[in-house]
Amino acid sequence: MALFPKCDFSVRVPHGEVRAGQRLDGTVVLQVEEAIPRAEHLELAFITKAWAGYGSGKHRSVKRATLFHAPFTLGISGTLGAGEHAHPFVVDIPPWLPPAYSGNDCGIENTIKVRLDVDWARDPKTNFSPKVVVPRGQVVATPLVIRSHPSFHEKVIVEVSLKSTNVVQDGLIEGSIALRGAQSARFDAVELTLVGSSTIAMSRGDHRRGHASRFRIEADRVKDGNNVPFALRVPADFPPTFKNGFIDHDVMLEVSLDIPWASDPKFAIPIQLWTSGSSVEGSFSAAVVGSDRSRIIARAMARAIGFEEGTHPVLVQGAVGPTKARITDSPRGSQLCVDVDIDFPSVDLGIELRPERLLDLGKSPLLPKALASRFMLRLKPEADVPPVEDAAIASFVERVTRGLEQASDIRLSDHHLGFSLLVNDDSQDSFVQLAHFVVARARDVAGAIQDSVGGLPFPAAIVASRDSWVAMAAAHEATLVPVRPSIAGIVLSARLLGGDERSLRATLSSVWKENVPTGVEWSVDLRAMPLPQKLADEIKKSEGLPDAASSLKAYFSEVEVHGPEAVTLHASGWHDEPSAWLSGLEAFFAWLLEARGERRSDSPYR
Repeated sequence: MALFPKCDFSVRVPHGEVRAGQRLDGTVVLQVEEAIPRAEHLELAFITKAWAGYGSGKHRSVKRATLFHAPFTLGISGTLGAGEHAHPFVVDIPPWLPPAYSGNDCGIENTIKVRLDVDWARDPKTNFSPKVVVPRGQVVATPLVIRSHPSFHEKVIVEVSLKSTNVVQDGLIEGSIALRGAQSARFDAVELTLVGSSTIAMSRGDHRRGHASRFRIEADRVKDGNNVPFALRVPADFPPTFKNGFIDHDVMLEVSLDIPWASDPKFAIPIQLWTSGSSVEGSFSAAVVGSDRSRIIARAMARAIGFEEGTHPVLVQGAVGPTKARITDSPRGSQLCVDVDIDFPSVDLGIELRPERLLDLGKSPLLPKALASRFMLRLKPEADVPPVEDAAIASFVERVTRGLEQASDIRLSDHHLGFSLLVNDDSQDSFVQLAHFVVARARDVAGAIQDSVGGLPFPAAIVASRDSWVAMAAAHEATLVPVRPSIAGIVLSARLLGGDERSLRATLSSVWKENVPTGVEWSVDLRAMPLPQKLADEIKKSEGLPDAASSLKAYFSEVEVHGPEAVTLHASGWHDEPSAWLSGLEAFFAWLLEARGERRSDSPYR
């Protein structure tokens, strides 16, 4: 037999697509030109991975994560004869599995890998990229009437009416728009833009603007104040709404005024974009079966635990300390089920939890006994993070997974805990109890991060400054994550002369090299006060800090711009007192206000 056996592969799936939340009954077909002796087995794996890039040049880094991995081994007896050989396989596809996605320096990839294991020869292998489709929905139309905020424009008030915020790919966003006070205002058009935004939850939680589809209404059609109907066609390939705790994709309808030689004011309307084949029926008063009850239950859950109601299929969502929890309606066949997602500041442990596989030997010593028989825990910490003892990691994992013995599809990483729960009945009391259970789990996660006694350890090299880090976190009502350490949720705000308020939220993280702290970085969330696009582009293009940001050179060695809504400030050197770096963030805040042409109410007269 040749050392290079030839074999062509093909993978057949029903309807040519993989449907999330359903069982995939597929077939892998081998086309063999001549017999292959010593063929031992056929390996197949369904793998979903996410990635997101940051920076460029020497500061370029890429965050990667595996969302789903389902391997299979199919036995083959000795010689594989010439001809066609079909081997069926079955994969239970989780309902949260996202479609392939290509966004702004980020993406999600679904791959089926096939390999024929041949003894004493080069193994034939290949990869396929299946089309993954998120679950189709049968939802009720959700009409909406919204008016622009007074800060939108000094003269113009925009009123938008939508027939439904539930929309299907290749369908229409239908509604009407009217402007008040527009007769004397100077603008060229009103633009309605369908925008996709990816949230990199697996890393810095930054938001990245992606796909966009624009509809333009010229000013002369709306200046007289009449209602102007519109129908915005959603492209068939526009990514739908999906959430998985790694890269989440949201869809919004942006309403903006096109003003020449000035920044365009805008506001956004959340849209729930469903995959092709879904149906939007009736109206708000003529609901499909079960949806009215679902809203009543969601309202009761929200009232009981202080959360806000979500947009179907999300029942409720809200914050518990430093964590953010979400409960999503996600039935499994004929059984009621909910998916629970709890996001929290990254703990920098390198945790990867996955279901146990057939070839895994032994148990994971860091897992609680109730989970060790079903799951495998791997640790892949970043190279520059101070080491943490196994006992501390085991204690953290036990606390965040406490009470999940009956949960299925558990997902745990450095920043995210997800699991599914079957619901015995659809009574209001049952769902309210479930909501209280989720809040308790979120509190356990928060406690595991914040507990100063028996919790995550502080680096031994700087343990003398622990009290200073604790005090700084407490002073800003922020969250201390001791492993690196980092402080998440520091907020700076200021009142402007006109009465409006501006604020930014930042995370302070220490930077290490060879177990020695060498500096810090501020990860700054600017969604509440974006960086002017022209200035963001100028900083991106310059090798060092441009003249426009020269005042920041005294504090930072580099300002890394990820977009108008997110920057990272790099500071070299080390201080035992972390508050010493706060002056740099305050200087950046003051510089940003000036760059935006805004003045604080307490600014001296000039």
